[in-house]
Amino acid sequence: MKLQYVAILVPCLFILFALYFIFEKDKYDNIIVTEDTLRTIQNLIEKNPIFIASKSYCPYGRQAYITLTHNYRVPKDKIKIIYLDELKYGAELQKGLYQINGQSTVPHIYINHRFIGGNDKLQELKNKDQLSDLLKNALK
Repeated sequence: MKLQYVAILVPCLFILFALYFIFEKDKYDNIIVTEDTLRTIQNLIEKNPIFIASKSYCPYGRQAYITLTHNYRVPKDKIKIIYLDELKYGAELQKGLYQINGQSTVPHIYINHRFIGGNDKLQELKNKDQLSDLLKNALK
């Protein structure tokens, strides 16, 4: 009896996930990124030693922030973090970030005006002992 439920449940879950990703992708297709939005993003990158674009519920954005503030003692005022889901034009900003750096997921992490990637790349730099030097240069 339990095997029958699994045989039904697994394909249903697969279909639900497929539909979610189809509609999630389509959600951004109709968004037009204006030149003002691209300028806003460039200003955020250029004017902040560390810039993170994330979402308030994203565990990876939170982990990146904790890594920077706790492990590396980066002063909080040196990190500009925006939560795209809390901004009126957050979806447009996220699509603009995608156009700039090619990454569709959050967080988008910039250190010293250079795109690092997401939290996985930040942790990779940490594990390779390369993050300290990047942060020192950014915080001069």
